[in-house]
Amino acid sequence: MKISRNNNVAFTYRSEEVSYSELVDRVEYLSSILKLKKEDKAAICLENRPEWAYSLFAVRRSTSAVLVDVLST
Repeated sequence: MKISRNNNVAFTYRSEEVSYSELVDRVEYLSSILKLKKEDKAAICLENRPEWAYSLFAVRRSTSAVLVDVLST
């Protein structure tokens, strides 16, 4: 999946609007510090907030593993 960099609003959380460019920047940053390899596994356990989306896309960008969300609610 490829997300295009543009200034359209990707999502709004509370009063903060996050553009697709900001989303890509944050995902790339998180992906670079995760340093996951193809064989690695990752679990995401967060409440519904922007960091959940950043984590989901960062894990997906780092590895081709199947993603399983650990439901936090």
